[in-house]
Amino acid sequence: MALLCIKIYYKFLGDVAQWESACIASRRSGVQIPSSPLIFKTMGIFSEDLINLGNLIDTEIEVKVPKELLNETFKGLNFEVLDGLLRVGFKKKEFIFSKDVQVPLKEDAQSVKNEQPDIRAIGLTVMTEKGLEELLQKGPFQREGEHVFLNLWEAITKTEEYARVPKQFKNRLLINRYKLKQGYIQLWVRVSKGL
Repeated sequence: MALLCIKIYYKFLGDVAQWESACIASRRSGVQIPSSPLIFKTMGIFSEDLINLGNLIDTEIEVKVPKELLNETFKGLNFEVLDGLLRVGFKKKEFIFSKDVQVPLKEDAQSVKNEQPDIRAIGLTVMTEKGLEELLQKGPFQREGEHVFLNLWEAITKTEEYARVPKQFKNRLLINRYKLKQGYIQLWVRVSKGL
């Protein structure tokens, strides 16, 4: 069972050759790999990590990103999260005065991006062009057609749920889907097998 877990772990990392050489070395030396998760460490991998890996693969983890965390992470922006709607506010300078601008964005729960190691973004539908150009210059936003993608990776790394993920898997978290709820963004994330 322990060898099977190690094989799965190294396939997960994309390095089967390392796993095979470890098996050959253990057979030559006659070393038995104990099954207790508290006893063995093979090539820097604790068995509890293997158990965690088995638990995490294909499992969705719920991550809540409250509006307070968004406001703290993305300075100069004011986030208001409602059911199905995200309003992003900021100050726009006009001559000697500044005025408050709010850009509404609508939920599109299946629209997500995970293409780069530091991008975990949710896609929101554009509802108005007013203030949108200025918003795109101020925060972690990127426009693609009728969608604006908000990169939440920095905020995700500050959540309690992220802190509980074993460090070997932290950078492998991908957003599956999301939901805008009153006061927070609900994310469903999973561990990637190959990112």
